[in-house]
Amino acid sequence: MMVEHATVEPQASAACAESDYDREFRELVARTRAAKYRPAAIARFVVEMVRAKFVDLARMPDVRRSFMRVNLGCLAGLLLYYALLSSRVPLRGFLHAAIVHAIFFALTFPLVLLNLHRLKNPPPGEGPGHDRFYSPNTVTYARLQAIPLLIVGFGDPLFAPAMRFCFVAYVALALSDSLDGILARATKRGSYFGRALDPFVDIVFHVSLASTLAINSMVPWWLAAPVILRYALPLALAFVYLVWRGGHRVDATWFGKLGAVFVGAALGLAILDAALAPDGLPAIWLRRYWIVTSAVLIANIGYILWAGMQIIHRREGVLEANP
Repeated sequence: MMVEHATVEPQASAACAESDYDREFRELVARTRAAKYRPAAIARFVVEMVRAKFVDLARMPDVRRSFMRVNLGCLAGLLLYYALLSSRVPLRGFLHAAIVHAIFFALTFPLVLLNLHRLKNPPPGEGPGHDRFYSPNTVTYARLQAIPLLIVGFGDPLFAPAMRFCFVAYVALALSDSLDGILARATKRGSYFGRALDPFVDIVFHVSLASTLAINSMVPWWLAAPVILRYALPLALAFVYLVWRGGHRVDATWFGKLGAVFVGAALGLAILDAALAPDGLPAIWLRRYWIVTSAVLIANIGYILWAGMQIIHRREGVLEANP
């Protein structure tokens, strides 16, 4: 998670006591630092961190049951979609969809499961915990599980009707990125877990979409590569700082949000161009916008590297991660 363990030093808080996991985690960071960050110490850090998360999660049956109900609902919806898809496309297409989602689910489900303990036990000073997987988290998680639909839909970029569906789905998923925050504020059920899950889903969404569009020759690789790096780099730097000191508060900046707007429009225009085939959008204007987007992303990446180094070496500054 991008904002995992955002607060390192415990703060006195009557409303949110430190969990057993937090205490074990701080001790683990101290032992890793004492071992001079040798590879064996880092590997032991990861294994012990996962074990401690499972132990902490085992103490929260309500959270687990709530999450599993939501997960079963998402899977039922996807299975229904694939069943409808199988009647309109060959069996090969249905199997492709099922395989893509199975791989995607196997990669993302454990990461979300391992961080459910933050729903009920947020870090000190981060507000109250919750014992349910409420609607804002459900919207975010459903957006995560719907990403394979787009990946499968781009299997035939020359088929305009499929691209029209993908464009509508893309717009819906992009709007849902704001819906979860609106729900959290309206229902007063915002959680530290939700704030950590949202940027993780954004990373998976943009990296998956940019790479899929590039593989299908819908966008050039010189545009897809900066998109992937802009979203993957903060995740790598966050892990470095997680091992280095135990975490750091990750905040959004206006510059990072500007880059996210450019990325969203660039990918959306690429899908719209395929949806409007055979005419499409004016190629010269589309290419010029992609060039501007790449320039903005390169500047974003430079800022991320600079801010990340400030955090790692000086223990201060802001690391852009939540677009």
